[in-house]
Amino acid sequence: MGQKHYRVWWQKPKRYAEQEEERKVSFLELFYDLVYVVIIAQLSHRLAEDISWTQFLEFTFLFMVVWWGWFNGAIYHDLHGNDDIKTRVITFLQMFAVAGMAVYIHDAFGEGAVGFAVSYSAYLLIITVLWYRTGYHDPDHRPLSTPYSLFYLISIVVVVLSVFFAPPVRFYLWYASFFLILVQPLILYSFGRMNAGIKAQLDRSAGLSPSIIERFGLLTIIVLGEVITGVVTGLTKGHGLEPVSGITAFLLMSMGIGIWWVYFDYISNQKPKDNRTVESLWGYLHMPLTLGITAAGAAVINITEAGHDHIQTALLLLTGGLALVYATISIMFFTLRSDKTTRKLNRTGQVVTALAAVLSLVLYFFKLDILLTLILLDLIILAPVYFGFRVWLIQHLRTMDHNL
Repeated sequence: MGQKHYRVWWQKPKRYAEQEEERKVSFLELFYDLVYVVIIAQLSHRLAEDISWTQFLEFTFLFMVVWWGWFNGAIYHDLHGNDDIKTRVITFLQMFAVAGMAVYIHDAFGEGAVGFAVSYSAYLLIITVLWYRTGYHDPDHRPLSTPYSLFYLISIVVVVLSVFFAPPVRFYLWYASFFLILVQPLILYSFGRMNAGIKAQLDRSAGLSPSIIERFGLLTIIVLGEVITGVVTGLTKGHGLEPVSGITAFLLMSMGIGIWWVYFDYISNQKPKDNRTVESLWGYLHMPLTLGITAAGAAVINITEAGHDHIQTALLLLTGGLALVYATISIMFFTLRSDKTTRKLNRTGQVVTALAAVLSLVLYFFKLDILLTLILLDLIILAPVYFGFRVWLIQHLRTMDHNL
């Protein structure tokens, strides 16, 4: 009886064969995502304090590290997580490690480098143990989990070794470690062509469940929150809600709302095609999407703050971030599953969104008045919003007809 009770609260990793078709995102997963609110906010504020090419490149690298960490944690929980004490404890340990990264990420390339490397290594170690355990308890999954864990183990060693080196060698080791993590899916996919066991596991694990699609949407909401936070932070640092700053805040918040509208009407409201490669591409494209939104959020802080000395630099970051968001969404249209009714709207929406990316970036070089620039940026996003609304309306009417 005791052994049975033990297994209830300390279960083995869930096997692929036990996947739930209609699993909903749990409160534990929502709680886990909250720690990424903190670290993404730190990244956004870090960039807002010093908008330069060096800072932007550092921001891009750190954001990719954070995003990939979230992605691995989310995918693992979706595929192998259980409703037991063990899953809760391990999730909380991941949260502690990410919180440690958040403490040091503001000065990760300065005095906080060692603290960030230690926290990041701790997080990688937890992920490595988790993925290794899936193969330990599921021999069918071992051909994939063993090499996957080995890649992570090597990456951990490289990051730990970086602590004993001075810059810039320390950071070169970080880049090498992350590059190894980044390319490992491609390497495993290549080996999968020659190894039947790896190929079988890749085919089963590469798909996107409804719950993981929902998690991507939740992460997008988290980074969109940085746009709203940027508006409030900028107003707090500036002169409050005076007429000009109030109008500026309204225009900037409208951009965030517009991005939400386009993403959730087009991307989140339509499922990706039933193809493993396409589904993987759909997921990976969320990295540049959320990076662009976070960069725009950093720019919003400076633009909203009245009298900022580097307003043109902030505008470049804003228009560039928006262009990246729109360009990524336009590429994501290739991954969407559509029927005769929505196919034409999708194609039109793709062209309009790609055009919005070009116009947003080009607009910066006209050096117009700040308010006029923001008004034009809001007008640019109206076209993608309009066609996205039409897709949403079709889906909504179908649901109503089905219920009747």
